[in-house]
Amino acid sequence: MTRPLGSKNKNPYPRSEKVLIRLAASSKLLVEYGKKNGHPGRLNGAKNKNPYPRSEKVLARIAVSSKRMMEYNKENGNPFADKTHSEESRKSMSETRKKGYEDGSIVHPRGMLGKHPIRKSPSEETRQKISEGVTRYQVENGVKPTMAYRGKFKPLNPSKYDGDVNNVIYRSQWELKFLMELDQNPKILSYSSEETIIPYTSPKDNRLHRYYPDMKYTTKENGNLKTYIVEIKPFAQTQPPKKKSGKRYIREVVTYGVNQAKFEAAKRYCDRHGYEFKVLTERELKTF
Repeated sequence: MTRPLGSKNKNPYPRSEKVLIRLAASSKLLVEYGKKNGHPGRLNGAKNKNPYPRSEKVLARIAVSSKRMMEYNKENGNPFADKTHSEESRKSMSETRKKGYEDGSIVHPRGMLGKHPIRKSPSEETRQKISEGVTRYQVENGVKPTMAYRGKFKPLNPSKYDGDVNNVIYRSQWELKFLMELDQNPKILSYSSEETIIPYTSPKDNRLHRYYPDMKYTTKENGNLKTYIVEIKPFAQTQPPKKKSGKRYIREVVTYGVNQAKFEAAKRYCDRHGYEFKVLTERELKTF
């Protein structure tokens, strides 16, 4: 059985004649109600309290469609009427539901079965996909995140990545945005993330440490290859802290001092290798 000729929806239509009569009557009542009162909401007594934004034309079209379907069923019969599933079919559906409850692909309407949750916790891989999807949406649509995000980036052009393509880590939405730009920009010949090691002396303990800049990429400028090393930081961490009392101020001073030591070491490293060092903040990355 199919829908009436001309219908855009080609899916099976298993509604019984009683349902169709009720739909037609309901649509007719809504049309009459809309003529008298407009459409501020649903009819009095309706269980669904959500706004009902359908126009009078839409409601009239629903009524006509329901009437056509009712007439079609009268002429051709409803093949789904008075039919039930076989025992074999019931067992198959039951097994499918149980498997879905176990692997988490189907959520039980009650949410719990006895003392044990129906739906298992998402795997680490699933959590990673969710986190990356949410972060991509925020970056592409300019949505401000409610928390910090980190995860693994999967390049669309893995041949461009210079390093372990299966272990590309981003630690903020801005790093993810920049990685996406490096990966998809045809002008970028190669890039890497936290693959470069630069030694520096930390003012915090006057000891030698290793600094891993966020990004390194190579592009072609005026016919020549040019390599950049990039550090991505919040703008606040690139400015000297304002004097105030408390432990927070001490932490900010230490963080600023360590960052400046890293940046100076990176500049010296770039001078020796013919690279250029850049610090990008959210202010520059908003234009990407």
